[in-house]
Amino acid sequence: NSDKVSVTELADWIIKNKADFELVDLRSEEKFTEYSIPNSQCIPLVQLSSSELQRNQKIILFSDDDVVSSQAWFILKSKNYKGVYILDGGLNAWKEKVLFPKASINGSKDELAQFEKMKEVAKYFGGQAQTDSSVAETRQQVKLPTSNTGNIKTTAPSGKKKKREGC
Repeated sequence: NSDKVSVTELADWIIKNKADFELVDLRSEEKFTEYSIPNSQCIPLVQLSSSELQRNQKIILFSDDDVVSSQAWFILKSKNYKGVYILDGGLNAWKEKVLFPKASINGSKDELAQFEKMKEVAKYFGGQAQTDSSVAETRQQVKLPTSNTGNIKTTAPSGKKKKREGC
């Protein structure tokens, strides 16, 4: 975990305009143009070896999750890059914890204080905090279809072909 940076820590660095790191999005350029973390640059994994990243820079790698980031981390470390880090949880964690943080109504005072801070962080990055009550209100407003399980017949597959009947 010493080679990982949390998404909340990264959000704090971006808000404070900390500029001593390079944020590298390892996803495709198509996904990068759909959404990416502010101040990041797109260097897909296959282009990482030929990139112009400096060996003495602090480099934070991310993708949708940690799998591709771990591969990229290994590639750069094997080429003697010193300050290479992985964004813990990747873009999925960024969306979950920074853009759309969730809080329980029954949280402790510390949890609620942290949630209030994350609400402001979410606003800064264009997201919106979620609470159990907002999810419940949304569910009440949108009537979900009820399943009628009494009419559903399930049969286990038999090895035989089904006869074709009727039109």
